[in-house]
Amino acid sequence: MHRRSYQYLGPIALGLAVLASPAWAADADQTAETGLQHTDDILPDEVERRGAYVRLDVGGAFSPSPGVSIVAAPAGLTATEGGSIDGQVTFGGGVGYRFSNWFRSDVTVSHTPGRNFSAAATDGAGAAGTVSGSTSTTAVLANAYAEFVPESWIRPYAGGGLGIANVSVESVSGLAAGGGGQSYPDRSQWGFAWSLAAGVTMDVSERIELDAGYRYVNLGSAESGRAADGSHISLDRLEDHEFRLGVRFLFR
Repeated sequence: MHRRSYQYLGPIALGLAVLASPAWAADADQTAETGLQHTDDILPDEVERRGAYVRLDVGGAFSPSPGVSIVAAPAGLTATEGGSIDGQVTFGGGVGYRFSNWFRSDVTVSHTPGRNFSAAATDGAGAAGTVSGSTSTTAVLANAYAEFVPESWIRPYAGGGLGIANVSVESVSGLAAGGGGQSYPDRSQWGFAWSLAAGVTMDVSERIELDAGYRYVNLGSAESGRAADGSHISLDRLEDHEFRLGVRFLFR
């Protein structure tokens, strides 16, 4: 969004002055000079977006296979590589600074509540069993973004972030086909996380921006607590594909 340059106000004002003044010929040069000076004063350059902001975001998180496996498994039960994990709502917020029309940076905190995962397992005789549980994540990322077409009210952007994430693995159990099973203690752990993002920024006003985007978040891996026999469940690949809508409030 840009303020328009009213480049014709000076000549129009000059014309009106000429028509209204009996001594227009004598004052024409002075009026022209005055009009042009006034025009320069009211011709703003393109709006420079700069300043601190806060942001709020909400969206949906969808994940590929988490790669479930049983490590140091009890005799007769092993999980196959793969598994599935439910989609879930994700939400968060952050604070940042817009350095120019094309570059901004922020620190964000996002949370994805508990969602169920499961994977097939087999016992020693090849009969089917299951491994299941739930996981929730909280990610803290420092991000940077480059925006393109800075003169437009709608601007595509690309960026990425680095940070840490807390992954909680809860209510985990392994169930063998014959009815035997194993429960695993809950565990919460911090690890390295990173993200890539792309989307569009849309100006609502000079202080409010809307954000519609996609974010890929790599959360590394996570494990349950260890059972009495020393075995535990491992989630080897934790990745989120997030589709988000957000709003940013700028302090100018």
